[in-house]
This record gives sequence, structure tokens and C-alpha cells, in this order.
Amino acid sequence: EVELNRERMYLSPMTVVLMPNSNCSTDCVYCYADRRKHAQMELEKMRALIEECREIGVSHISLTGGDFFLYKQWKKLLQNMVDNDFDIGLLSTKTPINKEDIEYLKTYNAELQFSLDAASPEILTELLRVNASYLDKVKKCFYELEEAGIQFRVTTVLTNINATPVLMEELYSFIKQFSNINAWH
Repeated sequence: EVELNRERMYLSPMTVVLMPNSNCSTDCVYCYADRRKHAQMELEKMRALIEECREIGVSHISLTGGDFFLYKQWKKLLQNMVDNDFDIGLLSTKTPINKEDIEYLKTYNAELQFSLDAASPEILTELLRVNASYLDKVKKCFYELEEAGIQFRVTTVLTNINATPVLMEELYSFIKQFSNINAWH
């Protein structure tokens, strides 16, 4: 269905960006967020916003955050989006999710983006301030996403810590082992 009413763009927003939380599983040295503040919107508030978006004719809702999968009610939020006729769109994360959550996510056909800045535990510890087991958890998550048949993309932020040809080759070698990674940005 094509909307040809040009006035529509002046009546309501076309796209709304909702940030259900500001929590993150990493503490990236390059991040602008204030890590001292962790906030989550109540699910009922999120539901009300999504319903209002549907009522006023918003075409698309983007979910962003901190890390989407750290929102305690993320499963209910996804269902509410679908119940209100919104596509899930892109979900971005740095949190390795477990097999149960992957199977749940599969039912929504969401577009998944995983942010991974290096394939070296030492570099990840320095850059993201994560523990040494983080890369192993990411690898397990990637294998489980592959097993579930979920396509996703990887994004990398380059900094003076990780932007060397050797480290990029190492990261490329890591991600190319997964057949379900459809892009690397």
C-alpha cells in the first residue's frame, strides 16, 4: 500500500527512536554514555508509547539503548511491537545472549547487529573493559546463532587501540568462520 498524501509528513513523525534502557554489558573507552547512570523505562510506559505511535501513524520505531538485551522486559517489548503492527527492525548488542534467548528471538525474524571490536581477549579487555572470558562467550553466542539459522551483521568501532592491520586481520579471521554473518561494518 502506497501512501500518496504529502501532508502526512507534517501531521506526525515518520520514525520514532525509543531507548528502553541505558544499561550496557561493556564499558567501552570510546562510549559517550554516562556509565554511572543505569535506567530502564517501565514496560507499561513503553507499551503506551508504542500504542500512541500506532495511533498517530508513525511508520517505524527504532529500538536503541544501552544494550537492548539488558532491558529486563525485552521479550514482552518485542511482542508489543508486533501486536501494534511494527516491524522489529535492527537490534544491536554487545551482550552474548544464550541459546534460549536466541530461540525466542528467532520467532521474531529481527535484524540483529553484534558489535565486536577485536578478536583478542587482551584488546577487548582494554577497549571494552570486559573480563578475559568475553570473547569465548561471544564465540559461543555466534555458534548458537549459526545453529539457529539467524543471520546477523558485525560492526566494529576503530580506535587507536584496535585499528591496526594485524588486529583487523585477526578479527576478520574470527568472523569469517561463521556462515551466518552477512556483513561486517
